[in-house]
Amino acid sequence: MSVEKAIKILLVEDEPADVVLVKRALSKSATARFSFDTEVVGRLSHAIEHLHNDVFDVVLLDLGLPDSRGLETVESVYAASPDTPIVVLTGLSDEEVGIQAMQKGAQDYLLKKHYDILARAIRYAIERQKEINRRKRVEGALQSAHDELEKRKELLEAQSELRTILTDAIPLLLRGAPPEKANMFIQQMCDNIEDALGKKYLAEAEVVDMNTMGAVLCKIMNELGGNFEIESVNDKECIVKGNACPWGTQAQRNLVLCMLCKGIFSRLASKVFENVAVNLDKTIGNRDDCCIIIIHVY
Repeated sequence: MSVEKAIKILLVEDEPADVVLVKRALSKSATARFSFDTEVVGRLSHAIEHLHNDVFDVVLLDLGLPDSRGLETVESVYAASPDTPIVVLTGLSDEEVGIQAMQKGAQDYLLKKHYDILARAIRYAIERQKEINRRKRVEGALQSAHDELEKRKELLEAQSELRTILTDAIPLLLRGAPPEKANMFIQQMCDNIEDALGKKYLAEAEVVDMNTMGAVLCKIMNELGGNFEIESVNDKECIVKGNACPWGTQAQRNLVLCMLCKGIFSRLASKVFENVAVNLDKTIGNRDDCCIIIIHVY
């Protein structure tokens, strides 16, 4: 069985008897896989100093300290190290206090008479905080990519500029961003592609009909690195065939990228035609041999 590194704990508790009980509970729970390295401080000011100077896996926090009491203690510790999970230790048999502590930033709370489940509460709090931190990183990276796209959209007429920024953003969509964040980012990218290329190409066209629309959409997809062409067109319908996907094999890992292509088509088509539908008949992302996108006016 593999041996994991000790879980580093900052215990913020000013009552010596409670310190003994916590250490005893952790000692009983230690195994070959889980051990605990506990550092004890008795004041909030000392806890904040330690959090600024060192890294801990979890904070065990009493709410009744000599220099701080109640939920403000949680707020202060969370502000000092928002990425470190906090487990509040309380002697109050009041569930509302625990709920309020979690609303202030704690991952969990535990009544002091329940030290027998302390080790489990610590491990769960650490895992939950890891997931929160991962989501923060993904969302922050998505926002940074969007901000960069906004900042540079005036320069996105060149293929290399546009493809570089969007290609940098694609892996972020594949790292498990929450669906609502991925969908929002897709909408933002569609907006910027429409502003940077779609409006420009449509403005250059002398006549905007179904054939022009298909040609503009193919040109945009090809500038993104794809290989798209009009397969057939009439006054009511244009069928576009994609022989190569702008996103390469990454589209097969996440069909959200197919929805990005559909979003680009739908956004521009709706600017020209009042009643229009865009359907994906086949997609390379779904392991078809090509993409077939149908634009239909009804």
